[in-house]
Amino acid sequence: MVFFTLLIFVSYFCADYSKPNYLMKTFFLAILLIITCDAFAQQHQIDSLEYALQSADKKDASLILSQLSALYQNIDINKSVGYDLQILEIARQDNNLYSESTALNNLAIDHYFLGEYASALDYLEKSLEIREKLKDTVQIVKTLNNLGVISQVSGNYDKALHYLQKSLEFKQTLGDTISIAKTLNNIGVIYKDALQYEDAKGFLAQALEYYQKLGDEPGIAAAYNNLGQVYSKQKYQDSALDYYRKSLVLKRKIDDKRGIGNTLNNIGEIFSKKNEVDEAMKYFNEARQIREDVGDKFGLSSTLNHLADLYRKNNDFEQAKEYYAQSLEIAVKENLLGIMQRNYDGLFRLYDSTSMPDKALHYHKLLSLVKDTIYNQDLKKQIAGLQVKYATEKTEKENEILRHKNNIQELKISLYRERQILLSIALILILVLSAIIILWLRYRNHRRLSSKLQQLNAELESRVKKRTGELEQANATKDQLFSIIAHDLKSPFNALLGFVDILSTDYDTLEPDEKKQIIGYLKDSTENVYKLLENLLAWTSSQRGKIILMPTEINVNEIISHVMDTSYFQAERKNIRLHIDTGANKKAYADEETVKITIRNLLSNAIKFTPDGGGITINTQIVLQNGTEEFVISVVDSGVGIPAAQLETLFTSSGKIKTNGTNKEPGTGLGLMICKEFAELNNGRIWAESEEGKGSTFSFSLPISR
Repeated sequence: MVFFTLLIFVSYFCADYSKPNYLMKTFFLAILLIITCDAFAQQHQIDSLEYALQSADKKDASLILSQLSALYQNIDINKSVGYDLQILEIARQDNNLYSESTALNNLAIDHYFLGEYASALDYLEKSLEIREKLKDTVQIVKTLNNLGVISQVSGNYDKALHYLQKSLEFKQTLGDTISIAKTLNNIGVIYKDALQYEDAKGFLAQALEYYQKLGDEPGIAAAYNNLGQVYSKQKYQDSALDYYRKSLVLKRKIDDKRGIGNTLNNIGEIFSKKNEVDEAMKYFNEARQIREDVGDKFGLSSTLNHLADLYRKNNDFEQAKEYYAQSLEIAVKENLLGIMQRNYDGLFRLYDSTSMPDKALHYHKLLSLVKDTIYNQDLKKQIAGLQVKYATEKTEKENEILRHKNNIQELKISLYRERQILLSIALILILVLSAIIILWLRYRNHRRLSSKLQQLNAELESRVKKRTGELEQANATKDQLFSIIAHDLKSPFNALLGFVDILSTDYDTLEPDEKKQIIGYLKDSTENVYKLLENLLAWTSSQRGKIILMPTEINVNEIISHVMDTSYFQAERKNIRLHIDTGANKKAYADEETVKITIRNLLSNAIKFTPDGGGITINTQIVLQNGTEEFVISVVDSGVGIPAAQLETLFTSSGKIKTNGTNKEPGTGLGLMICKEFAELNNGRIWAESEEGKGSTFSFSLPISR
């Protein structure tokens, strides 16, 4: 540093001062001298504190370690962690709960800066437990806010909203304006991640207004940066760039290096979207250097990925591969799934555009695996707004129920007081006949009122229980439908898109056998999607009560023959023998379409879980059940069988198990639920018998034709 400063001095004092840029050079030199002096002063302060630490007692040591941790937080975060661990050890030795909770909170912030969110949350939860014991409301609020922020960053929106709501309640009670502003800012960020941009702008604008009134420059800078992200998501890039530049000015002013790196990266993204490559490169490279200096692993990996994308789009593939490799190395090590996805996608596009299909296919497979891994996180972002709306409606209904209960309690108290008055009057006027008559009349009236209140209470409780059950059932149905649509329907479409993409990009290079194989996969995937949609439509119609049955006399044996014909090719691919044993010669009385769906689902399941070369038999018979004849259809397979523990819940939603077949055929676990509902709608029943390793028999009954 000293050598560098002297070199600058010599170069500028040896310059030709007669030139027009003399004043500019002099001004730059003055700024450099100020920065150099400030760096010397900070290093001198660190050296002085480390020297004092050597001879300090425990009390003074904790204070010195705290100052050193704060100084190193923007220089070397790992040293900051080391100092905070020493503070924690001293606090525990002295049984100082307040210092222990503070050290835990500081360690959480250190690990947050390192991108180690699980460790940060663990430290914060331990700190919160101690602060709740101490009943330190101010520190509880700070810890709740930190828990909310880190939970949100790590993708756990449910926990984030829980912690932030608790934090906001405390802050409103305390009247803590700056903390309210921070919480509003954090809620705005969650709405941004949930893609509800107008709500996000509303909360962020409120936070900015609080920060500006307080003159809080770090808060203002954060609000500007977050607003820039929202406008960028809405494709208002010029507005976003304006907010980012305002944020960058303030962050440079307060020397927030991590924040500077973040905003520089955001500006680079804007210029990249506007196809201004040179400007984008400049900002990305500056962001990369700062993030590398402060140890921001997540940010560094993200910026390297952006640089790789820029080089790929400019056809500099070797440079792009180098940056992808650097970004991917950090992302894999730190388990940054989102950035891993971006890198695999970029490498797939790179090798695809350079006609290297094997490598392109390799990275496309890795991309699909990562997409499946982070599916739940993406789904939560998409439905976060729905969860917030549902939670609000649920709270309002609970408040309404509570108000009714309070009214009933008040009526009961009023009734009790009136009875007490009546008893007092009865004791005073016991010898007066007129008083006795009045007392008796009033007592009768109150008994009527009590009876009426009891009746009202019973009716209200019944309505509440009924409504609660309906809400729980609706919520369960919604969750089940979302799960099927979002995962089971998405997976086969991912396979379809993958194979279509391979055919589209590598058609001319594929061998005929490879093309035929891929077309076969496409056919299988299409059939799976069609069966899933058919079952899904049948199930949702049943759940909404939209199934209209048209029972008539039906020839079940003909229906079985038709279903077996349509399933012939599915069985032939596994060399499975299909056989019909029509022992029943009567007609059944049922809805033909739902019977077809039931037989088709049972036969499809039997084929899926029967190994190559096995056999399946569908037989019919007339059975006497409780004095009444029933038409029983049974599907008997030589498959893998079902464990005894699963048989009891096989046809229920709680026992819905998604299991791949013997040849890895995918399943949703929805078919058996549909079979049960359709059998019962036709006034029949369904059951299963199985022995693991020896095959299964699925049977259902129908009424005999009248």
